[in-house]
Amino acid sequence: MSAVTPGVPAPASGSDPLAVGELLVPPSSRTALAVRLLLAVGLLVSLLQSLTEPVERPLGDLLHGLQEGEVRTVTMARPEPGAEAHGTWEVRWTGGGLPGRASYEVAAEDGFHVVDEGQLILDAAKHSPTPVDVTVRYNFLDPGTTWHVGAFVGLAALLWLIGGPQPRLATKWAWFWIACNAPLLWLAFVVLEPVPLWNNRPLPQPPRRLTGGWAFLLSVTAVPFVGGVLMSAIDWLF
Repeated sequence: MSAVTPGVPAPASGSDPLAVGELLVPPSSRTALAVRLLLAVGLLVSLLQSLTEPVERPLGDLLHGLQEGEVRTVTMARPEPGAEAHGTWEVRWTGGGLPGRASYEVAAEDGFHVVDEGQLILDAAKHSPTPVDVTVRYNFLDPGTTWHVGAFVGLAALLWLIGGPQPRLATKWAWFWIACNAPLLWLAFVVLEPVPLWNNRPLPQPPRRLTGGWAFLLSVTAVPFVGGVLMSAIDWLF
C-alpha cells in the first residue's frame, strides 16, 4: 500500500511523485486565469502595435536604405518655400527594417552657405533604384492621436503584480525591476506566474527564487544588452 500525505495531492498516473512535505503552488483560479489571459492578449496586441510604430534610428540608415532601394515611403517636415528657416526637422520612413524616425538639420555655415540635409534626402529618394513615395509636410509632422495599448496593459500588469498571488519563480520586486526595464517580460510574468497558463496542476516551489537585488543588477546589465540584440534581430527579420 502507498501512503498519501494529507494536504499533498496524489501524483497523476505516469508522473513523478512529489516529495513528502514539498511546498506546492496551486494553479490559478478561474477568475485569476481569465485576468491573466486578458493581460496576455493585451500585451501581445501592444507588442504588434509597437512593431508598426517608428523607432528612433540614425539618419544614415535612411540614406543607406534609399541608396540600396530598400525604402518604400518617406514622410518629412520641411520649411515653407522661401522661408529662411534653420533648425531640426523630422523625417519618417518605411522599408529597410522597422519603420524609422530621425531628425535632419537645416543650418547656415558662416551665416551664408546653407546646409540642408533634407535636400540630401529628397535627392537620394529621387535617385533610389526603386520608386519611393515621398510626402512633404510643411513646418511639422502631425503626430495625430495614437492610443498606446501597452501603457494601459502595462499598468494593469503592474497592478496584478502588486495585488495578485506571490510569484513562484521570482519575488515581486524581482519581476518589477526586470519587467520595467524590459516591458516584453510582463508577458512572461502573466504567462508563467505563479503557474504556467497551460498547467492545471500544482507545481513545487523552487528552493530559491530570483530576488529583487539580483534582478536590479540584471535590469541594468544583461537586460539592456539582450534587449538590444533582440531589437537588432527583429529589425533584421522585418
